[in-house]
Amino acid sequence: MVEFQDIQTAYYIIAAVGIFVASANYPRVSIEDSKKKRIETTNNMMQTLISKDGVRSWLELLNMEWSDYDDFERKYGTDYNFESAITRLHMWYTYDILGHQLMKGLVDEETIYDAYGSLAIWVWDKFKPILDEHRRKYSPREQWHGWEYLANSMLKIRKRRDPEYVTPKTYTKYIPDK
Repeated sequence: MVEFQDIQTAYYIIAAVGIFVASANYPRVSIEDSKKKRIETTNNMMQTLISKDGVRSWLELLNMEWSDYDDFERKYGTDYNFESAITRLHMWYTYDILGHQLMKGLVDEETIYDAYGSLAIWVWDKFKPILDEHRRKYSPREQWHGWEYLANSMLKIRKRRDPEYVTPKTYTKYIPDK
């Protein structure tokens, strides 16, 4: 006959094995959940940037032309061209948020690069003089820090993959070979 102590001992052994299996499985499940969250966050940001409206905004930014900061403000600033300012700031903040997410490891760097890394580099390079002057006049150095981090990270990947890479000076205009 089975005694109560034997049943209780078997129960404790089964419970201990269950706890051990669960605790051994937890790191794997946690890593998988973290990867899924990173993929979901990356995909959400990609949808913003590579949608029709995102591409339209990107092209609009790259086709902007100005001679200096004052000329830029007269053509594209909120005082003179509200719609252009909305488009510009929407893209700038999107890149900035994406850069902050990249700093925190919430998005995958290689996936971002493969999807639209060059875009972040191009737009950053084009607007860097404007952003530097804007920081000087109106805001602390921290503004656009995420976007700067994103652009620098994307440039490192680009240089690693193509050491000869130079950011083009004309971004969206066709230049025929001579």
